Amino acid sequence: MFEERNYKRTFYSAPQSVTSLVAAFLEPSVIVVVFLAVSEWFDEPILRPDLTLCLLVFALTFPGRNRFFDRPLNAAVDIVSSWVSLLVILALCGYATRSLGFFEGEVLLWWALLTPAVLWIAVFSGRKVLRWNAARPQNRRKAIVIGAGELGVKVAQALRARGMTGVDFLGYFDDRADARVHVDAQPRMGTLREAAPFVSAQVVHEVYITLPLGSQPRIVELMEQVQGTTASVFFVPDVFGISIIQGRLQD
Repeated sequence: MFEERNYKRTFYSAPQSVTSLVAAFLEPSVIVVVFLAVSEWFDEPILRPDLTLCLLVFALTFPGRNRFFDRPLNAAVDIVSSWVSLLVILALCGYATRSLGFFEGEVLLWWALLTPAVLWIAVFSGRKVLRWNAARPQNRRKAIVIGAGELGVKVAQALRARGMTGVDFLGYFDDRADARVHVDAQPRMGTLREAAPFVSAQVVHEVYITLPLGSQPRIVELMEQVQGTTASVFFVPDVFGISIIQGRLQD
């Protein structure tokens, strides 16, 4: 006997942010454009081997890494190391296929030297644009954290640390007494029942729920209350409670 069930899809993939989309195309596009520009500078015609190289490079580097939120020095080190790795792969491919003779050595040399510098300038310029855009009052977003535990504090610290995200963290909401929450969970704005009215009154844009999965009834009740607002709700899993060797959280 088989029981017929109707499955309803309730979770969908989140749309990719504009910043991530730009970063995905930035690195491969810059590498290809620099190669074409250097070839033009040395009056070298763009032949089939050159187009093949451009397609290969684009395929190997797409999607590009989002380095807009990295520190300039960290971004520079990452760009150089990634670029050197790519050059080694291309050199091995050229040696194995005996195709290095199709390219002008001077073009390849200047391409290898200029590309990481242009990439860093592009990333640094994008970082400046993000900071300028986030500083505009009309682009600022208010956020609260539901759950004043260790995970909630880590989320709040991440929101405060990234000035380019344009997020103003307002505070925490939790039902537990002060003795049971994290000492750094300040300011405390109220209980879970007070969260939805606060979101509506203060026009909060983002709500981060960091409650443990064992609090599902409270989470469901909170969701029903917040549904009447325009806030975006984010569930943050307790990945910090899992022992991961050399693990890190990346957005």
